Amino acid sequence: MCPFPCILEKGFFMENKLKNILIVSGSGKNVGKTTFIREIISHGQAKGITAVKISPHFHKITSGLIPVVSGEGWEIFRETNARIQKDSSRFLRAGAETSYYIQAEKTKTAEVYNELRKIIPKGSPVIIESAGIRGIINPGIYAVIISEENYSGKEPEGELMKADLIVFSDKTQFYPDAGNIYFNNGWEINTQK
Repeated sequence: MCPFPCILEKGFFMENKLKNILIVSGSGKNVGKTTFIREIISHGQAKGITAVKISPHFHKITSGLIPVVSGEGWEIFRETNARIQKDSSRFLRAGAETSYYIQAEKTKTAEVYNELRKIIPKGSPVIIESAGIRGIINPGIYAVIISEENYSGKEPEGELMKADLIVFSDKTQFYPDAGNIYFNNGWEINTQK
């Protein structure tokens, strides 16, 4: 048994399920990933949520982003400005206790995750907006948002097969809605709603 969490080189095999982590990805850009996360946070069913946005693209650093740690090909920032229109800012406005913005080359995802887990209190509720990190860790819930507008039935089958929850979106409303996800010593899905 390897130490928590287990990340091995061969295909990044994940041994431990990290119940406190919820990963949200989508079938493309502008499908409602950030809005869905904000709704989960604002439902207030979990206290002390850490929200994380991971981008494979490097953007200009805006006011309110405080550098935490960096390496070759990646940077982790703590978001402190809830007043601007960035995803990490929106998470704070929705009620996240802490929000991080990460810029990382796709090949650096495992390295970034290992640094991130040093920062976040063990066992606390975490929501990560990223598709790439699902190949590195085994979360409590992996939700994939599919836009009804762009749904073709040809979405990446591998991602859908890994999903614990597939959410259909028109960018403002979701089915099932975000209220079905709650935290009880780990992320869970209410199947009774």
